[in-house]
Amino acid sequence: VCAGRTLSRHIPETGLPTPPEQSTELCEKHLPRRHSIPRFFRIREESRGDVGGQELRSAYNRIHGFYDEFWVSEAGRPVEELAAQLRFEGVRRVIEAGCGTGFATVLLAGRLDKGAELVAVDLSEGMLEEARKRAHAAGFHAIRFIAGDALEKLGSEGTFDLVFTSWVLGYIPLKPFFAAAYRALGPGGRLAFVVHRENSPSRELGIFGELVAQDPSVLTKRVAFDFPRDMNHARDEVKAPGFEIESLREGKITFRYDSPEAVLEHLLKSGAGTAFYDAVDPAMRDKLEKRFLGVLAERNEHSARYDVVHDYVSCIARKP
Repeated sequence: VCAGRTLSRHIPETGLPTPPEQSTELCEKHLPRRHSIPRFFRIREESRGDVGGQELRSAYNRIHGFYDEFWVSEAGRPVEELAAQLRFEGVRRVIEAGCGTGFATVLLAGRLDKGAELVAVDLSEGMLEEARKRAHAAGFHAIRFIAGDALEKLGSEGTFDLVFTSWVLGYIPLKPFFAAAYRALGPGGRLAFVVHRENSPSRELGIFGELVAQDPSVLTKRVAFDFPRDMNHARDEVKAPGFEIESLREGKITFRYDSPEAVLEHLLKSGAGTAFYDAVDPAMRDKLEKRFLGVLAERNEHSARYDVVHDYVSCIARKP
């Protein structure tokens, strides 16, 4: 933290987040009593706001046509596995937070009894356009698609039997979402989600973080999402509002490419790195791209294949 070498507090030996009290101890031990604010944090505080809903909407509106190829092609598997674990007997109302291109939406619609209501919400009109196409092609014409903030809709659309979300949490803060989901569910209702782990894909985001730490002025906005550190962190956040855990597991998906350029394309067209890229000063993007590709190639020199590994947590929880 003091040297400004990383984007967040980490214990070098483990890569794990450093507890605040340990960060304080380190700073008290190694910094003089009176010191200037480290350049990284000074520049970060001077940046123009945070990457939020407007930026995410813009990013996904731009990539909606590529999303299935660069993301759902592999990331659909954990969603299928999660949906297969759910029981749908007696489920009459379902809300999907962040439906994307409708991959999970169609899975859910196919499991619901006739007459059940499915509400699918997404910030991006472009993603909703793809979701509607997918649903209509599959013969599902009664799904109610809503453009808007899923967190807000959880509080304004009545009571549900199932709250489902895949690959969206983190962009939506965990605590407010789980609290809102708990309130939106009736007794016995279930929450089901798949979420990225923090700093995943670790190698690629690690390289990006190192490059930004070397010159924090490349960022025009702060990028601070709220992904769970690991399964235990996810468990604690889910249980906090009162949920009972029924199923909880960690997993990973791997995208394989043959060049660093293909890896960068994956990051920019899958959504995984799009928001980070959009926070970079446009005048400095070409330079940062070249440096990123160079470092990635150096660190992959012993293999002709580039594996991009995304770690995730999958969970089903019940409201008592």
